[in-house]
Amino acid sequence: TLQERLGEPQNRPDDGCVNVDVFLAHGFRVEENESRAWGAEFFKRLYQEGMNARFHSVTWSSDTGLSISYEDNVNNAFITASNYAARVNAIKATNQSEVVVMGHSLGCMLTSAAISDHAMQADKFFALNGAVPAEAFDAAMADERTNALNRLLHPDWRGYAERTWS
Repeated sequence: TLQERLGEPQNRPDDGCVNVDVFLAHGFRVEENESRAWGAEFFKRLYQEGMNARFHSVTWSSDTGLSISYEDNVNNAFITASNYAARVNAIKATNQSEVVVMGHSLGCMLTSAAISDHAMQADKFFALNGAVPAEAFDAAMADERTNALNRLLHPDWRGYAERTWS
């Protein structure tokens, strides 16, 4: 497994950054070695856009199971959430920093569970192609209409009986 790298990067010391810690959790089916490249690419793009914060790429087990089961990896997100929250909270406490968390796809499930179930102290949360529906955060956003007034309902699904819903 990849070891956590805790030291300051030699080519970008922390004292040259604003007091913000940015965390990125990748999504489903990102292999361990690909995770490092995925995080590096994301950092480079943010840096080129002017980000001057400390960046943390979160590697977690999102590609396990015999046939790389989505359900198994959703479970991994919930299992990993407590460790993720503890690490973010420790960094926030040490740095007395603003914390920005980003999750891509199933990484949003990991991040949401860390915030909701394990009190991760995030000041901002960006869900990128989130694998979590908006109504999971705000029940008022649920739209149960089965007609054209529900703009998120595909036309082929209009009129289905409530008993057929997932």
